[in-house]
Amino acid sequence: MIAQSVSLAIAAALYALGLYFAFESYVVSDELMKAVNREAAVWSYGLVFTFLGSWSALAHAGVLK
Repeated sequence: MIAQSVSLAIAAALYALGLYFAFESYVVSDELMKAVNREAAVWSYGLVFTFLGSWSALAHAGVLK
């Protein structure tokens, strides 16, 4: 096994690398790709809100234990 500090450093480095590549791909995207990205973000946020909101409401109502 590796130490927690090493795994945290690796995760941070990979996260920074992912942010770099995401930013670079966004910069060279055209209008259509930017619109597709916005629509995908709207759908993903909506689905997360729906599923997590439903789960939390059911848990609050006592249906889920």
